[in-house]
Amino acid sequence: MGEIYSGVKFNYVELNNNTPQHRNLNELKYWCKVFKDENFAPPYPGGSSGNLSFRTQAGSDSFIITCSHTSLKENMEDSDFSYVHECYPKENKIIAAGKKAPSSESLMHYMIYKEFKEINAVFHGHSENIMKTAIKVGFPETQHEYEY
Repeated sequence: MGEIYSGVKFNYVELNNNTPQHRNLNELKYWCKVFKDENFAPPYPGGSSGNLSFRTQAGSDSFIITCSHTSLKENMEDSDFSYVHECYPKENKIIAAGKKAPSSESLMHYMIYKEFKEINAVFHGHSENIMKTAIKVGFPETQHEYEY
């Protein structure tokens, strides 16, 4: 938990700097506030230790995600999100649109959406509160910490 954020570790290709627009964006903003209020993504200087996303269309691998170096807060702006259009894990490349680069863990979100078509949102936080709750309710968890 005491590790220092080291930034985006993928090649980011910016399609444009338009803020994402989607009918579900306000709901994602609501969940960002919940994560902040419950300390599920503790703050660090310049951001929060977690990221949230949702699939933009059933069956698609594109998604909207919180941007890198973004603090989860009560009044998230559209510019706090990036629209990830394509991912190329083997080339370590992401093609997205937005005012800032997508979350440093966008490739992880992409792999979840690609492998599990029934999943439509990914909420990820680095919090002891999440781990305690996950164990109590039987959520799966990794046995080891891995660098993103």
